[in-house]
Amino acid sequence: NPGIILDYVLSQIQKYDNFIIPVVDSLKYLTPVAYDMLAYCIIEALGNPQKERMKHEDTNLSSWLQGLANFCANVFKKYPIELTGLLQYVTNQLKAGKSFDLLVLKEVIQKMAGIEISDEVTPSQLEAMAGGELLKA
Repeated sequence: NPGIILDYVLSQIQKYDNFIIPVVDSLKYLTPVAYDMLAYCIIEALGNPQKERMKHEDTNLSSWLQGLANFCANVFKKYPIELTGLLQYVTNQLKAGKSFDLLVLKEVIQKMAGIEISDEVTPSQLEAMAGGELLKA
């Protein structure tokens, strides 16, 4: 039964983020049904009400949520897994007023689109992105 193994793999990924890339690479041996099970297990892991989304002493998101979001992004980019269930889950969370799971959507979109977001942009990079004086005229 792939569900038991996938639940265990996801629990390890939530604890140790350095497992993400090797696990994603090893998933190439799964069957199409196992990919569907993986999508289900991811949604189950995200929907776990016993896990805190925020760190207790901080204003940052929990490391398990960040790791799971990163794993989702890598898996959904590399393998033919249906995104509908994950998108419906995020939509339902937003309807319920919970925006923490937008991190998963952000990571999936960034990874699938190949967009890199820079936190610190130098003035020369900002000017290059603005297009220069020729475009401003």
